[in-house]
Amino acid sequence: MQHVLVSDSAPTSSYVSTLDRSGDMHVAINDMAVIEELSVGVLQSHQSILREAELVVADTNLPVEALTWLAESLNKTPLFIDTVSAVKAPKIRSLLGSIHTLKANEPEAEALSGISARRQADRRRLADWFHVRGVERLFVTLGKRGVFYSTAGGQGLEKPTQAGESSGNTGGAGDAFLAGLALAWIEAQPLQESVRFALAAAGLTLSDDATSSIRMSRSAVERAMA
Repeated sequence: MQHVLVSDSAPTSSYVSTLDRSGDMHVAINDMAVIEELSVGVLQSHQSILREAELVVADTNLPVEALTWLAESLNKTPLFIDTVSAVKAPKIRSLLGSIHTLKANEPEAEALSGISARRQADRRRLADWFHVRGVERLFVTLGKRGVFYSTAGGQGLEKPTQAGESSGNTGGAGDAFLAGLALAWIEAQPLQESVRFALAAAGLTLSDDATSSIRMSRSAVERAMA
């Protein structure tokens, strides 16, 4: 295995959460200290592969210094960011001009901008705030209501194509959504098709008891879109 950092001093990250009746996180604890070892120096040692990548995906668990280096050093490589939580989202406020695609839920988008994301009219104002600061594409996930998206090519609210049977665990759905967006970008899929693909990937994850569905595959996502 190449380009993987193995720590001799810290354990693998761990995360435990308690869910409410709707399957959303009620409270969580984690030990992600090992992520602090993804320093600027480590990233610099892999800068050739990062700059040659079709895109780079990161989240706000990374140290601020590492996020800043990615924002300033990737040249033309698109940077996709997941805000992870309302507490960690503000880490990237000064870096928005370097972010190609930003994925956040409502509380995270509100924590970054100070603007409500509860109504569609509010979301348009929210999108303007992010675009003025340089974000090219904004995706605000809305749970069962789907996702609000905004780019230079247009805005919209896309609902899940099918509700499916939820396992009662929403963990992992956001990760699957961003992974779907990333693949769709690499394949140059049209915007609305990209959103539908990402929502289907999230829906497939929601239908599985595991945080990462063992049924995840391109063909499974495409069947979910049908």
